[in-house]
Amino acid sequence: MPNQLTNTEKTSVVVASASLAATALALGLRLTLAPAYADFIVGNITWSANTKFQDLFAPLFFMAVLLGGLAFLSAQIRTLTNHATQGSYARDLAEQLLWWSVPSVVVVAGLITGASIDRTILLVSAAGLLVLGVSAWLQAEKPERVSPWLTGLSLFSAFLIALVPLEIALVTGRLPVGMSGHVDVTRYARVSHLLIGVLFVAVLASAFTPRLTLRVLPKSILIGQLGLPLFFLALYPARLALPDGALTKYPTTWALKGLVIALAVAGVIDVFRRYVGYCRDERQSYKVLFSPLALFGLLIAFKFGNTLGPSLAPNDYEFGQNLLGWWSYLKGVVPYVGYISPHGFMEDDLPGLLSVVFYDGTATSIFDATRLSSTLLALVAFFALYRFSGSLGLALVSTFFIGGRTAFLFFTPFMCLWFSSSLRARPARWLAVWLVSATIVVLSVPPAGLLLAAASGILALEAVWRMWRGDEREGWKTLATVCVVLLVLAVVTPLGAMLIGAIRYVLDNGPINQVAYGIPWEISWNPGSPKSGLVFETIRMLWLGAPAFCLIMVYTGIRNRATRSAAFLPAVVVMLFALLLTPYSMGRIDAGDMSRAGLAAIFGWSVLIPVVAWHSTLRFNRTALIVLVAGMSATLNYTTLAFYTAVFSAAPSIPVLPMKNGVDWGMPNVGQGMVQDEQWARLVKLNTLLNSKLAPGVGYLDLTSHNAQTFYFGRPVTMPVTAAYNMAPVRQQQQAVARLERALPSIALLSADNITYDGGGLALRDPVLYRFVMDHYTPVWADGVILGLSAPAMIAQQGQRLTAGIRNLTDDKWDRGVSRSEAALSLDSSTPMVAFAPGTPVRLRNGETRSVTKISAEQHAIWLDGGTLDPAQAGYPGVVDVTLEPALQAEYRLTLQDASFATPELGKIPVAWGRSDKSLSKKMTRVASLDAPAPTLRDLAQEAGLYKVTGGNSQLSFDLSALGVSGHSAGMLRFEFSCVDRRATPRFKIAWWGDQQQGPADAAHLTFTADDGVLIVPLDAYPRWLTLEKVKGLQMTLADPNACGAFGIRNVALYQRNIFR
Repeated sequence: MPNQLTNTEKTSVVVASASLAATALALGLRLTLAPAYADFIVGNITWSANTKFQDLFAPLFFMAVLLGGLAFLSAQIRTLTNHATQGSYARDLAEQLLWWSVPSVVVVAGLITGASIDRTILLVSAAGLLVLGVSAWLQAEKPERVSPWLTGLSLFSAFLIALVPLEIALVTGRLPVGMSGHVDVTRYARVSHLLIGVLFVAVLASAFTPRLTLRVLPKSILIGQLGLPLFFLALYPARLALPDGALTKYPTTWALKGLVIALAVAGVIDVFRRYVGYCRDERQSYKVLFSPLALFGLLIAFKFGNTLGPSLAPNDYEFGQNLLGWWSYLKGVVPYVGYISPHGFMEDDLPGLLSVVFYDGTATSIFDATRLSSTLLALVAFFALYRFSGSLGLALVSTFFIGGRTAFLFFTPFMCLWFSSSLRARPARWLAVWLVSATIVVLSVPPAGLLLAAASGILALEAVWRMWRGDEREGWKTLATVCVVLLVLAVVTPLGAMLIGAIRYVLDNGPINQVAYGIPWEISWNPGSPKSGLVFETIRMLWLGAPAFCLIMVYTGIRNRATRSAAFLPAVVVMLFALLLTPYSMGRIDAGDMSRAGLAAIFGWSVLIPVVAWHSTLRFNRTALIVLVAGMSATLNYTTLAFYTAVFSAAPSIPVLPMKNGVDWGMPNVGQGMVQDEQWARLVKLNTLLNSKLAPGVGYLDLTSHNAQTFYFGRPVTMPVTAAYNMAPVRQQQQAVARLERALPSIALLSADNITYDGGGLALRDPVLYRFVMDHYTPVWADGVILGLSAPAMIAQQGQRLTAGIRNLTDDKWDRGVSRSEAALSLDSSTPMVAFAPGTPVRLRNGETRSVTKISAEQHAIWLDGGTLDPAQAGYPGVVDVTLEPALQAEYRLTLQDASFATPELGKIPVAWGRSDKSLSKKMTRVASLDAPAPTLRDLAQEAGLYKVTGGNSQLSFDLSALGVSGHSAGMLRFEFSCVDRRATPRFKIAWWGDQQQGPADAAHLTFTADDGVLIVPLDAYPRWLTLEKVKGLQMTLADPNACGAFGIRNVALYQRNIFR
């Protein structure tokens, strides 16, 4: 039927009308009119002088615009369809309606997950739609008319021209202060807003002068694009405005200035080159006028252009991953051999290397260097997508939304390369390219890169098959040459060792990744949280869309016998890759955050789906595909589209908080930037302490997982995996121990606000490294920090000593930690009081030595002989040096080891391990059975093989004195537990004793939650067990005697992990 719209035309009308209606709703809600009070009434809106008219008007306005838009736009498309000579204009109008709906779709989709509305973007989108619709209506009866496609191009060029004031502000703001003066970017933004309105009206007026439009449009495109490359200047950091009004700047090199100027100049030249080429042959399409390099300036303005202030991340664990790799490589360390980047070179190390080249190579410049690296990778991805699809629109939209992980930007060019039809037409060349590029992918991002390379192996097999069938002798020679070159490089360079190290790292972590880092999805379903519930969870699970879409394509290809189509094998590759990423996507599901699943969903919708679907989609339907990609990607709300982002990118300065200078405090690697006061105090304290113990440039063993500290202090790494939290695989621990045995650092940092996350600390997370440290280091207290000293370091120290800080306490009894009436000191609350006893010598800050006469462990106070002390000399922030008495040293050492490693509460770890008894039983060997002799019972009665609770302190005590086992030789306790007549969750306390002890000490115990079945308890994770030379007894106490009416404990035995036998 002539009046029937196609499905795509219907879609365009609905989407455009909804975009107009959304803008109407946003405007309607701002139409506030003060109510006319009928009397002196006080209500909710009265207290804040609010209004209600907008709430009544906006929904009606929304519906009116929606219905009116549907009727009006569908009528215009029908009119064009029925036109005798201009029927194709209907498709052009529908296509342009979709293009100009994209900004609104992005803004509205972001609202689903809590993004804010940018009304400027909504207005620009709505204005463009109105101009398209009204222009088509005005020209309905004219014999000569402007194509909607040209109208859309005119609108786009008008928008680009309207950005010129911001480009001028950007250039002016990056000039020296003496040349530019004060630049108020908001004034330039107002001019841009005005230009958008004026120029859009001019485009609408061009409906009456179609020939003028054809003459003016090329020049408009030229003018609009000429300024876009200037947005590359936003990659040069804006000045930094301090709170006192002073201006400073990033320390950058001439290389950064040269880079941004070169990109800007190249963009301008490309714009002119294309315009000149078009003028020579005006029969060409207007598309040739658009410069990809210039249009990338839009991405800088709306995504990458905001300067990030110099600062240190408060999370030293994650921030350290961006610092230690590249710094070590510059000192000669081989990647994946001497140091292993957790996320790979591309994600962890590239920003730091760029910081060295373009900034000052300090920690505070890493954030802005990361912005630069993301921009450069996005530039490559943008050109790859454009080359693959031939669509600037797809390249802009997809690149705009790729985010969260640098790896996804990095993968995009390789996927475009491997899926290229022209390259695949030559299988030998494709294989040669794949061998080289797959190696680069694996080395750059080992975990996900190895999965991508494995999935793309399907294409490699196809290429080999085609070569075999085609008998391409020259192709085999090319392939052989590439293989030989790669083999030679692997032998004569570190490339082979690097590749083996990267793959081994993935294989080591793969089997344990889910239990070591996983977070159950169940935790995210938290009622009442703003980011939880069905809608939110559905959105971040959209990563399933990519494999589902590819599965449909594969099924359709098989069913239609189209397995030889260009899109079939790429669909198989993407499906396999997305499914292989499932452990990543569904591994660590953080509550209230897009998490890894959301990041995978963004990559799936912005890259994977369009790359697979593009060449199998009809040209007219491709615009609808881009709208879908934009809407679904925006729903994840990782990258938001806002006009103020472009305004901010042109700002001449950004506000920063007061900055610290690392050079002033002996930490030049820190640089100058914003640092949290608490973090800064900790860094200064640790750096001073380490400098007092170590010569400059000498490494130490850091067990705190504060990775970044090693870089801040300018000391080399001593283990390939620098964070203990990351060293869960046993093989990695064994490799670290082997390296430490060859070159043992004299100092280990055992405890200093350690980052343990869900790993439980060194003893539970890294048992091999833990035992090594226990055997090779003696703990020492130093002003709130626990150091480990090697045997030679202990000899150099000449005895067991500690440094204790004075407490910052001032009241009616204390002045800066010094008693006002007695010779007494109040010590820091974390000071181990076991180091003090009557007679212990204490050296004060002024050099005076006194003896302890009395101690109070509860108050953390000591009393000294002699007269009262002067707070100015002995008080806070001073310290006292203590030489331990020999009789106190053993307990002092255990106390510090407990503080460093022991985790008294095990939660359900014994239950979790017990449920995996079948596999874990192969990892340990029984040392001794505790079933005989029978345990001593307290408040328990044995009946029918069970223990019936008869009192409030139910205990089983096992006599181990005859077994002759040590804590070092038997580290695991295994038994089978059953709870009868359960009334509450059973919990156990386990205590032990040995050597000279006659019973359990208060500190020698652990607690855990039990459940029916096998329970496996890691006793060796506790220094007081591990250090026993002869274990004498073990006691189990049911913490809540009412939890079970009776319980069974059978097959009690001590085991040893096989790795320690």
